[in-house]
Amino acid sequence: MQTSDGAVRDADLIIAAVGFQTEKFLWPTEYVGADGVSLEDVWKVQGAQAHLGMTVPGFPNLFMLYGPNSQPVASGAGLPIWLETWCGYIAGGSWRCSTTGTRRWTSGGRRSTTTTSSCTRKPVG
Repeated sequence: MQTSDGAVRDADLIIAAVGFQTEKFLWPTEYVGADGVSLEDVWKVQGAQAHLGMTVPGFPNLFMLYGPNSQPVASGAGLPIWLETWCGYIAGGSWRCSTTGTRRWTSGGRRSTTTTSSCTRKPVG
């Protein structure tokens, strides 16, 4: 991770608590993907989308809790269960990476697009 003072620091885990502005996902932090494109620029083109509400293709090791396309049903009453599910998914993937020596975990592009499009499809009728 590179900080505002220009220093580059290794980190096993970064937690970003960036406030609450619903129209600005993950603002004010800038996230840059593996190909050098910012997440904000990707979402300007395609709208805010995330595979299972947690990962974005091209942004390895970036996980969101309660990201785009992840609004739980049941008026928020089930949110603790969803948080546990999301954390379990991330912990499981992190464990698999650590046990296999993998340094990057990225979501699959086609799988992500299929899942997201099924979430955003307009109802018929």
